[in-house]
Amino acid sequence: MRNSLKFLMALNLLITGFSCTSTKELIYFEDAEEFETLVNENTFESKFKVDDLVAIHISSLNPEASAPFNLFRGAEEGGIAPEQVDYLIDKNGEIDFPVIGKIKIAGLTPSGTRALLTERLADYLKDPIINIRIRNFTVTVLGAVNRPGAYAVNGE
Repeated sequence: MRNSLKFLMALNLLITGFSCTSTKELIYFEDAEEFETLVNENTFESKFKVDDLVAIHISSLNPEASAPFNLFRGAEEGGIAPEQVDYLIDKNGEIDFPVIGKIKIAGLTPSGTRALLTERLADYLKDPIINIRIRNFTVTVLGAVNRPGAYAVNGE
């Protein structure tokens, strides 16, 4: 009985003494530089989709020539400038652009839309400057976070 008690105590000492420690010291992430990816530029470019609200402003060296392509709401009264009209992408992925007519921009990026408009405006304007902005840009947060949902972002 005494021998079995000594054996159990020795076994307990061995188990508790060596079970929770490592014989090798580990330094975590010591070779992280080999696997690290550095991105110096933002390569994300959003694509237009149905129900996006898009602001498009066309300008050129001749302001009178580019005026028909910019629609404004309201009149200039008392120093208040009129507000430019935004374009809503319809269920077919199109906007109704002045003079040119229907243009399908759903699925295009702003740079792709700029190239398409430059091509379509070639008969009317020489070297147009086209500014495009998404007015209702949203970010959706999902997962185990405090407040999941869709959030409007000012700017892209």
